[in-house]
Amino acid sequence: MKAVGHVVIAGGAGFVGSHLTDRLLCDGWCVTSIDDLSTGRMENIGHLDGHPAFSFVLHDVSNPLPPLDHVDAIFHLASPASPMDYSRLAMETLKACSIGTLNLLTLANEHRARFVLASTSEVYGDPLRHPQSEGYWVQVNAGLDAHAIEHVHHV
Repeated sequence: MKAVGHVVIAGGAGFVGSHLTDRLLCDGWCVTSIDDLSTGRMENIGHLDGHPAFSFVLHDVSNPLPPLDHVDAIFHLASPASPMDYSRLAMETLKACSIGTLNLLTLANEHRARFVLASTSEVYGDPLRHPQSEGYWVQVNAGLDAHAIEHVHHV
């Protein structure tokens, strides 16, 4: 069976990345998983060892990326997704979300690949209620008073 295409999943050894990998492999894609294992786990992808359409690259996306064969799509999931990890890996989180994004966008541009950037609701700060609906206005800890926030909403 000919592969549908080649997908790169940054953060591929994480919970979401490993399940996305499983699904894409089932759908006929070749998948390269890139992860530095700071929060991802080999146990999440261990069952894929020896799979002909899967490869794993131990790498931090905030460092220059290794050369890759033709890439059709990139999923950027490479960032800790737990508040405890944000505190423990604060600089690593910032680098993965900034420099890592730039490196992966550069790769996408070089290959004319589609790019998907995923994040968590943590980027919006502490919400006033849980869970949040799609229409919920975020509560970001930016030191703004209620008047300033109301002004931003009306601009």
